[in-house]
Amino acid sequence: MTWLDRLPPLQESSPEVLPDDLAVAREYGMEVAAAPETGPTVETRQLLRRLYGEPQDCDEPNPYLAGYTRFRAKLHPAAGASPADVHGSIDYRHWPDLKLGYIENVHVGPDMRRRGVGVRLLGFAVEHLRRRGSRGIHAFTVNSQGFGLFTSAGFAAGPPEDLGSPWRRWVSTE
Repeated sequence: MTWLDRLPPLQESSPEVLPDDLAVAREYGMEVAAAPETGPTVETRQLLRRLYGEPQDCDEPNPYLAGYTRFRAKLHPAAGASPADVHGSIDYRHWPDLKLGYIENVHVGPDMRRRGVGVRLLGFAVEHLRRRGSRGIHAFTVNSQGFGLFTSAGFAAGPPEDLGSPWRRWVSTE
């Protein structure tokens, strides 16, 4: 079996935020919703290969077919702000059966960078994933700013994927 032979399942049928997560979302000033499915990303496939090996080498249940939920959280400047007013957003996935979290993307508006918004977004996502049962949370950094953000938020960095671009590496928190 290869990755293309069988696609991952669709999102869970009830991806809403759990009641205990709502208090955390309010505390952080976040709006959280299930995000539309984009399909398996290259990094998601690489993460599963790093953790579980190749698809054909996996025992049952196969982690490549495990269900997950994709979330998007947006940080608004203040209560009652317009939905268009967003300081930043973060996309992340949670595999409940694997107890695994993956941070896909962190975006901070250009005028809000270097003000702690990215660390706040990461803190929220990590806490949300932990409350849902994730033990390991992983991300792949693609630029020096992202690498700096993740390491300042307490993520441990793995070896660089490319020595010419030392910031391209996996980071994780256990």
